[in-house]
Amino acid sequence: MKTILLLTFFTAIFFTSIFAQSNYYFVPRGTHLSGGLFSAVPTGNIIFPNWRGEEDGLVKQTILEEWYSPKLGGFAEIAYNFNEDKPFFIGGSLRWQALFKNTYKTSQPTNLSGFHPPEIDWKFKKTVRYFNFNLFAEYTYLTYRNFNFFGRIDAGVGNYRMKQHFSWDIEAYDTLGEGPKFRESEIVLSADLGLGVRWQFNHNSAITFTAGYQLQTINDFARREYVSSFEGHLEDDVFIPTDESFWRTSDYFVGRPERVRNEFLYFKIGLTHQITSAGFKDFMAEKPVLYLYPEDTTKVNVQVKLNNHKMIFDYPSYRNGWEVTATPSGDLYDEANKQYYCLFWETEGPAIAENLDEGFVIHKSEAITFLEDKLTHLGLNARESNEFIIYWLPKLQQSEYSAVYFAFEEYEKIAKLNISPRPDQVIRVMMLFESLDAPIELEEQILPEKPKRFGFTAVEWGGSQGEFFDKNYTSNL
Repeated sequence: MKTILLLTFFTAIFFTSIFAQSNYYFVPRGTHLSGGLFSAVPTGNIIFPNWRGEEDGLVKQTILEEWYSPKLGGFAEIAYNFNEDKPFFIGGSLRWQALFKNTYKTSQPTNLSGFHPPEIDWKFKKTVRYFNFNLFAEYTYLTYRNFNFFGRIDAGVGNYRMKQHFSWDIEAYDTLGEGPKFRESEIVLSADLGLGVRWQFNHNSAITFTAGYQLQTINDFARREYVSSFEGHLEDDVFIPTDESFWRTSDYFVGRPERVRNEFLYFKIGLTHQITSAGFKDFMAEKPVLYLYPEDTTKVNVQVKLNNHKMIFDYPSYRNGWEVTATPSGDLYDEANKQYYCLFWETEGPAIAENLDEGFVIHKSEAITFLEDKLTHLGLNARESNEFIIYWLPKLQQSEYSAVYFAFEEYEKIAKLNISPRPDQVIRVMMLFESLDAPIELEEQILPEKPKRFGFTAVEWGGSQGEFFDKNYTSNL
């Protein structure tokens, strides 16, 4: 009944959200944590009734048919998604369910003399639980709006655990006690095939529903402990019970099969949430390079003032600043007269920007034209643009789409340049970009007017790859 209610509830959400949702979200790359409800139901072995043929002493049955009152269980999963457009997860799953849970209670008189001899209230508890740990792979074969339809395969280990125990209470004497405990355990191997649907209702979270079939290796657990027929008894001629006072019996007298092959159908509904991303949480100014073009050969001192960032690479060696001799052609010489064409460094620290809603969305086929156009507009000459494109073009073409934003004030806040003597013009180009599997909606960034190069000009370009954008995916896929 609970499973039917859950299915009805999920179906209502499913169809309502198809028509009500206006935003489109893709499943983000990174690590996802899932949890929710799990329930298994008997199949009657109708799926593969003749698989592996018949063997002596082997009965094909569903373990849940042995215990007729399975409870609602739960599951927890952790997995990594490798693709946003067509999610592909690999991870681990833990499921648990009480297959049988019952308590038999009764009262029996003691053998004490008297008009009202005290009674012993005792109970016999019987529980069977199933735990299943799987490694799984899950691939989305169809997407529609915020819905991802996926297939799934699991393989793992299951553990059946049975426990029976007695306890008693003699209220008149304020006496409580625990009697003997009986335990059985069985390890099985399992394999699953499943189909499911994921409703990605925002960028980080989703509701998933999965139905699957599980087949287990042959075991003799049911033969050793036919739990549903066991009953507990207390001898009625004792005062205070001991372990020897309790005993078990079964009214099931026919022989149990030596070996059992089990299978069942399962249903899962749960919540999935992204806990880590696949991108860079820290901002790295990758390959910032600085060119110096004085009007005359000049000794120049360059200081990089970082705010909450640290320099992790430099060439030539920074040594609390650079002291170089710069020529009008852009060639640089250190104190040992070693020649360089630029100053290079990289920094890392907190992200320079988050949840950007403006910028440019480009397909990888448009990357060259886009860079040539924008870099010229931002003031880079042919040589500088060529070097920028040579370095960044392969990165922009690693994915189908890229979101691009040129940071100005944001970059200035984390990395300031102090150059002495002071340049007449400083041009700084910092490109932030994020790899995408599908286009997102962004308001086009308005770039400043093209700067004029005059007098002593300093030019810097760099970039960073990470997660900078508010990803509201378009429906125009």
